[in-house]
Amino acid sequence: MPKNAIETQKSVDEIPRILANILFGYVREMDREASNNPKDRGPRGLANVHRHFGALPWRFEHCWKICLTTLFAEDGMGATRDVPYPYSYDGWEKCDIVAQLPGEGALWLEVTQAWKAWFSDKGKIKKGNRRKYENHLFAPVAGGKRRVRTAQQDIMRLRELRRPEADYAGALLIGFDTIDSPMDAEVECLIEWLELVDEGWEVFGPNTWEDSNDSRCRINCWFLCLKP
Repeated sequence: MPKNAIETQKSVDEIPRILANILFGYVREMDREASNNPKDRGPRGLANVHRHFGALPWRFEHCWKICLTTLFAEDGMGATRDVPYPYSYDGWEKCDIVAQLPGEGALWLEVTQAWKAWFSDKGKIKKGNRRKYENHLFAPVAGGKRRVRTAQQDIMRLRELRRPEADYAGALLIGFDTIDSPMDAEVECLIEWLELVDEGWEVFGPNTWEDSNDSRCRINCWFLCLKP
């Protein structure tokens, strides 16, 4: 049980690793849930989670946040979506999820994504636009018609957190690729480019598994964690 895992940990240094395992388990559970809808005869799973919720295609990240907050709650850890950052004077800058960890304070969590290739709702493998894919990881500002936040932007926001509001700052990166076109190198480049390890961030992952729609497609998770 994740709550028990946190409560019985032997050292505070173990918490980031435990959080990584919890979050990787949650994402796998989200994928299983979205893959087991008997009423949905089309492509399923995490990349097509909007179909499971009956939502518009670009609302997948919103669906992920709903699932994650529900899973936190089921494990006895209260979680709130879209919480304004303490340094956001107008309340416009918001963190995806803030979860209360038993006896360990608050985790401020950003859920970010990158799409190199995936099994689309059209029933075939789709390769993402290279420029958009790299922008999702590296661009310092949000881009596209819907102003999707980038991985770098999420990390930069988390960097500003301080105690007592945040005890842990974390970025959960969910990425989609294929066996013959993996995304590991780009994520490693992002971590090195932002000098996260030198700053004290702990890096966990990739935690990778096969997409149930097509064995050539993969789902990958990384968890980046900092104690402010």
